[in-house]
Amino acid sequence: MDGVFALDRAGFCIDRYVRKAKISPLAYIRKYGDTGVRSSPGKLHLRIYKIADMPLDSITAARAEDAPTICTLLNRAYRGETSRTGWTTEADLIGGEVRTDEAEVRDIMSRDGSIFLVHRDDVGVPDACVNLQDRNGRVYLGMFAVEPARQAGGLGRALLGAAEAWALARGCRSVFMYVISLRTELIEWYARCGYADTGERVPFPEDGRSGNHLRALEFMIMEKGL
Repeated sequence: MDGVFALDRAGFCIDRYVRKAKISPLAYIRKYGDTGVRSSPGKLHLRIYKIADMPLDSITAARAEDAPTICTLLNRAYRGETSRTGWTTEADLIGGEVRTDEAEVRDIMSRDGSIFLVHRDDVGVPDACVNLQDRNGRVYLGMFAVEPARQAGGLGRALLGAAEAWALARGCRSVFMYVISLRTELIEWYARCGYADTGERVPFPEDGRSGNHLRALEFMIMEKGL
């Protein structure tokens, strides 16, 4: 009746799920404490309840060869007409077809304390991703994307839960992110997931890569304590 969330030197995976969806991974860990966390050489297990109906090993650490697919996924989720079929599009705020490129994805993959988690479809192709970076006990969450056709079905929330469990496994105290301050619907979604506006704003200048801004933009920083 329990599921195990496993992290080891070879990567990060969900071994199996509990077939209940009434409690989040964080709430489970807080409720059961030490009975839900155990360690062994090179491995840390966190017992969690599943959030979405996903098969065995569907969320894993990305591999280097996933970089092109992750790049395409991010561009499809945020830029151009394809992104409009989902609800996370930024096409009304930023022009062009490019959110990122393969070189940037590979650079982020290679950084110390950085990992991409991906959900894989039935044939093993990533259809959702998130980048996590351990920054001195606070985890930065970015490049969070779900294939537009798969959005609004619980996959994003499940991946967010996996991200938070990864942060807990590293002993981090919070997860934070930058969100474009005009994206009211997305901000409300993160708020329902427990993230709060810190009050801090950060400029969002054009960078010559991720598209031309159609409006003046800035980032809101949202954070959730673990």
